[in-house]
Amino acid sequence: MIAKYRKFDYQGGQILQEHHVQMIANLDVEYGKFRGQMQQIIDFLTKLLRVLDSNSEGDLEIQNERQLIVAHLRNLEKCKSFGELQEYQPLVQFYKQFYKIELEQAQAKEIQESGAAPLKAMPRIRSGYDMLDSIKAKGIVNISRNYFIRPMHFIENYSS
Repeated sequence: MIAKYRKFDYQGGQILQEHHVQMIANLDVEYGKFRGQMQQIIDFLTKLLRVLDSNSEGDLEIQNERQLIVAHLRNLEKCKSFGELQEYQPLVQFYKQFYKIELEQAQAKEIQESGAAPLKAMPRIRSGYDMLDSIKAKGIVNISRNYFIRPMHFIENYSS
C-alpha cells in the first residue's frame, strides 16, 4: 500500500526501492506487536503491584515479592526481542494463578467503582490449580501460601 500510494517519495533516489519500503512496513508491524505484548505484561505487573500494595499489611514476604516485581518491570523495559518477552510468560501465568482471588476482587472493585455492568463469567475449565482455588475460597489463604510454592521460589526454580 505504501509502495502504491507514496511511490513519488522514494522513486527519485536510488537508495530506497519498493521491496525496501515493504520491508520497513513489515518491521513496523512486528514492532507494534512487540510493544503491544510488552505493554500487556507491564500492565499486568503494575496491576499486581497495586493489588499487593492494598493487601500487604506489613507482610515481609509480600514486600519482597513487590520489590522483585519492580525489578522485573525495570528489566522488561530492556527487552529487545520476542524471545526475551517469552521468558516472562511462565512468570505471568504463575502470578495469575497464585493471586487469582486477589486479582478477581480488584477487578470486581474496579467494575463496582466505575458503575459498569459486570462481565459474564466464562465457563470454567478444570485445571491443576482447582485444589488451591478451593482452599483459598474457604478462607485458608495463609495456610495455603505456607504449603504451596511462593512466587519468589518459583522464580528461583525457573531461573536455575
